[in-house]
Amino acid sequence: DVAVYVGQNFNFEYFANPVPSFFIQYVNDAGRPYPEGVGETNYISGFFLDYTDIDRYYYIQVLVDDINMNRFIHPESYQNPDKIAWSLGLVQKTNIGTFSFYHAGATKYTFQPSAESGNQMFYGYTYYPYFVYTMDEKNVVLPFELLYAGYKYGENNLAFMVNYIPSFIPGFNANFEFVILGERSPVNAWNDRTTYLPGTHLLDDPVKEYRAIGTISYSGGISRNLKFWASVSAGFIWNASTLVEISGDNVRKPLLRPQEGNNLPFFSGNFGVSFRKSF
Repeated sequence: DVAVYVGQNFNFEYFANPVPSFFIQYVNDAGRPYPEGVGETNYISGFFLDYTDIDRYYYIQVLVDDINMNRFIHPESYQNPDKIAWSLGLVQKTNIGTFSFYHAGATKYTFQPSAESGNQMFYGYTYYPYFVYTMDEKNVVLPFELLYAGYKYGENNLAFMVNYIPSFIPGFNANFEFVILGERSPVNAWNDRTTYLPGTHLLDDPVKEYRAIGTISYSGGISRNLKFWASVSAGFIWNASTLVEISGDNVRKPLLRPQEGNNLPFFSGNFGVSFRKSF
């Protein structure tokens, strides 16, 4: 149960509330008994289930940012989006190593906290308020995987990963990931529109981005206090997303949109050393 609010450092109503914060929105908003403003607060709930024994670990978790109750209460009225994210994992130990499968996804608009599309104060659940920066007089896009809080791919996507850790090579890891991404923006709540598209949406964009990337990594110790790690990733991206400037809505902030035929290879290498000493 998480409550997010802006414009204040402390809110006693949320701090002292003994029931899920969802109900505060009905009590305090719309002037009942005093208004705080729908756009100033947001409620998030999470549900978790896991199982562990000596050879396996299973888990499933669901994040609910918003649920369209009108489909049940007022089906003839407006239909706001379901803003939901989920993740599941299956881990199995064997004689030759540990095999894992993971899946995650999120519907469109999930990382958008505000309905006030013209309010420049609000941005998505990210570590930084913007994702386009200037370097050498050129616009540089900060990878969303480094930007979103909680789930690195953010909204409007499905991700799948298989992983293998061999028992006979300590420190070695190999995985393969396949991701499907649609249009997304952590700084423009409704992308290029002034409000949301009615109903729930997931990857219904005319063009979608596809990523297939494999990674191998190794970590080891040079001494008791000195450690190192290295990884190499390679793959291919189909319909890679590009930066699109938006000027027709209230916010006028950019988004990333998959582009048909924008196919490119992917390669990344990382190496690091860490030293740790206790006194």
